[in-house]
Amino acid sequence: MGKFFFNHLSKPCSELTAPSLWERWGGNVFVLCLMGSMFVQPKPTLVVMCLSVVMVLSLLASQAGRMALKHSFSKESYLITMALLLWFLVHFFSVLVHQPIVFRQLGNYTKALFAIGVLVFLIRAKPSLNYFFIGTGIACVAALLHSLKDRLVDHHPRAVGWFNNDIHFGDYSSMAGVFAMLSGVLAIDLKLKWRIALVCAGTLGFAAAAVSGTRSALLALVCLAPLVLMSSKDLAQRYLRWALIALILTSSLAVGTSPSLQRQLRLTEAIADLEGISAGRGQSSIADRLEMWKASVNMAKKAPILGVGMANFETEMKQQIDTQQIRPLLSKQNQAHSQIFHSVATGGMVLLAAYFLFVLAPLAWFWRLYKSYPQDVRLQLIAQLGMAHIGAHFIFGLTAAIFDIQVFSTFYVMGLATFAALCINRQRELALSLRRTI
Repeated sequence: MGKFFFNHLSKPCSELTAPSLWERWGGNVFVLCLMGSMFVQPKPTLVVMCLSVVMVLSLLASQAGRMALKHSFSKESYLITMALLLWFLVHFFSVLVHQPIVFRQLGNYTKALFAIGVLVFLIRAKPSLNYFFIGTGIACVAALLHSLKDRLVDHHPRAVGWFNNDIHFGDYSSMAGVFAMLSGVLAIDLKLKWRIALVCAGTLGFAAAAVSGTRSALLALVCLAPLVLMSSKDLAQRYLRWALIALILTSSLAVGTSPSLQRQLRLTEAIADLEGISAGRGQSSIADRLEMWKASVNMAKKAPILGVGMANFETEMKQQIDTQQIRPLLSKQNQAHSQIFHSVATGGMVLLAAYFLFVLAPLAWFWRLYKSYPQDVRLQLIAQLGMAHIGAHFIFGLTAAIFDIQVFSTFYVMGLATFAALCINRQRELALSLRRTI
């Protein structure tokens, strides 16, 4: 174990100077706002993006910050930084090789470059994970309040909050629930009352997701599987695990026996869609997705290596409808409603490979840290949060091209940078502690 610590205890320039007061407070505020600002402002990504711009500019303005950026591809973080950089470069290349050249298509992907700066800033700032716990609890409570207002006061059929889409609202409500429950069960170094509060907050997050009627949000429950399967490390964790299992079983039983809950969760609608598809009918939520996926496969066959280009997807889709290669859709679509299909259609095998690298390389990085530090509860928790963050976005990307959407493209890369920085800082703390004891 000692050898592993020392192999990863590098001394990049970010470690040569102590963080300034702005860096310390800025880092904690950013970690708090990552989830905490999502449901309490009309523009869910505004605070996070504004902070990220200020953080990057502050790095560029100082000599220590510029030197830290130069060393940001060190051994301990290269899988994260390379995945972020490659994600932007592949899309930049895709824009250049397709006509018409539309640089505005790069808007969501330039955020990956900002995320590299955020990673470096947070490594210097050494923020506390406790601020993330607070932000997650705020997100869960705010999401539930939005959902209750939308349903009970405004009488909307689905909750949307301040998001521009009920699916986005539901997905991030469930993600807040996943983060809160993981933190409450696994953070055994927290006081019991805060752990219970986080688990309760997670329940509120999932309740908000259910009110939104977003089916993909419920799939994020898969990210809680480790809590059910892993062994308990303290008595409180054992009871919290059993409480979580009981909650999941009770909720599943309630949904299975209640037609009204099935309608609320749009499970009845899904069954009707599948029956309509079997009967040869189209123009429904699931039927349209199947047609878009079919169209994406046709585009991939037409241009298997580089795809048809991000700016040409909607035109290609319309052409396939006009030539009766696919059925007419309920409305115009400019993406494939699947990140995998959208990547292969717009960027061919090149972009599809970049997408899998974008997801799997950071996942492998977090998994390696999780396995390498079995005795440190805090580092294992951060690594689990990072893996849940990636896993949830992969699940959401099964039914939507999420990285073509502003809110998803922002929070994925910023969350990746945040959890990676927290892991690296904890890793360095452990290595320094070990060195002092030898």
